[in-house]
Amino acid sequence: LATAEETAIRDKAVASINKVLDVVTDAAELALLLIKLTEGDWFTSRVSARWIFPVAYSKVDPANTKELREYVPFRLVYRWMYRRAT
Repeated sequence: LATAEETAIRDKAVASINKVLDVVTDAAELALLLIKLTEGDWFTSRVSARWIFPVAYSKVDPANTKELREYVPFRLVYRWMYRRAT
């Protein structure tokens, strides 16, 4: 649902993922989700990744944060489309 084109659906999906991240202690699996979203063909998945990235980054163990820092931001090229999320 985080890749849905409809804004309301995508926003709710991202909010739900962020709520899950609030209770998760190690978000290694969600880091994989974040990487998958950044590889999406459409901007919708990248917008969702941008909204999830700050919360997921704070929950990932230090070994994986380096991977996220190196991989994810370079995939988020549609800066003007996710400016609202920041």
